[in-house]
Amino acid sequence: MTTAILFLDLEAGWGGSSRSLMNMVAALDPTLWKPVVVLRKDGPAVAHYEAAGIDFVVESDLPSFRPSERKNLISWLMYLWAARKLPGAVGRLRALARKHDCRLVHVNHESLALAGRTVARRLGLPWICHIRTQLIPGIFARRLAGTIAREAGHLVFISEPVEDHFRALLSARDAGAPGTVLYNICLPPPASSTEPDCMAAFKDGLKVISLSNFSPNRGVDRVVEVAAVLKRRGIGDIRFFLFGRPAHRHPVTGKPAPYYQSIVDAISENGLEGTVMLPGHLANPEGALAHGDALVKLTRQQNPWGRDIMEGIAAGIPVITLGHFDRFVEMGRNGYLAADYSAEDIADFLIRLRAEPDLREAFKRRNREKAEMLFGPERMAAGIGEVYAALLDRPGRAGPR
Repeated sequence: MTTAILFLDLEAGWGGSSRSLMNMVAALDPTLWKPVVVLRKDGPAVAHYEAAGIDFVVESDLPSFRPSERKNLISWLMYLWAARKLPGAVGRLRALARKHDCRLVHVNHESLALAGRTVARRLGLPWICHIRTQLIPGIFARRLAGTIAREAGHLVFISEPVEDHFRALLSARDAGAPGTVLYNICLPPPASSTEPDCMAAFKDGLKVISLSNFSPNRGVDRVVEVAAVLKRRGIGDIRFFLFGRPAHRHPVTGKPAPYYQSIVDAISENGLEGTVMLPGHLANPEGALAHGDALVKLTRQQNPWGRDIMEGIAAGIPVITLGHFDRFVEMGRNGYLAADYSAEDIADFLIRLRAEPDLREAFKRRNREKAEMLFGPERMAAGIGEVYAALLDRPGRAGPR
């Protein structure tokens, strides 16, 4: 007998958390679990779930809230305003849950935790929360983390540092909330993956890709600085393809935040139009991963474990990133990892990659071995299945009202 689970998805295929959910849902044992996915917006995930024959709905009235570095009071007031439509969404999701006899709610991102808590309460179901990012410390982050820790039946973290950071936000009474670290699933891109046109136009040199949306904490602007260093050294055949879209927009006008324009301006000011490309969002990055020579993510948050980094490892290409956590990327073994940012050092590494095809082959072999060991679907499916089973077996936690 299968048990239906209601998944609440934040990004609908526009970001890493949503792509991770697609893989996780596909890996679940169909004899035990039936996924029913709620997408907060329209996006590439719609076509994915249609093709996979997985039940889903788009429910745009689910509000989200995630503390950031500033303007948290404004973000909170915007959440409260958006939450006025939540009762209508709950009513529609109640009908959906009854139709499929859902027994558990899986909130796929902490940004949906407050809405997910309300949905689970009204449906009388237990819920788990997937913690995918590091909340910026502050009163709003502590309150949100405490609410999740007290009220979710279980917490799932995408890496050990994410768990450590989350628990550091908690008070002593909440620190013992049950949780499990489960790495996301990442598979190698199919050999038949088509190279994006913007990359295929260049037949020689090194092709470096970025799969991060544009925000200061992801450090996409630093890639332009590295490209400028290479240009000053007379290197013209290492090209950068910065796939993604602005992560932040003005809440009233909808225009991209100034950060994105600053990157466009920097490319122009440094004469890098033929070296640094901005192709836009890539719904299916497999082609870029299959044909790229390296992946770069120069994060300012010291978090070298995101979805894009894992996908680069699974694709067998060296990853260039920053931080201390070396479980995924190891300096000189399968990529570049440094605690501090240096455009000159990264330029040196890329020049070496370009000059040494044997080194690229060694990185490819090690990365694929690492991905198979850490990111295989069997590991994730077994781990999350154990979490579901344990929570549903807990007395008084399962069953709709």
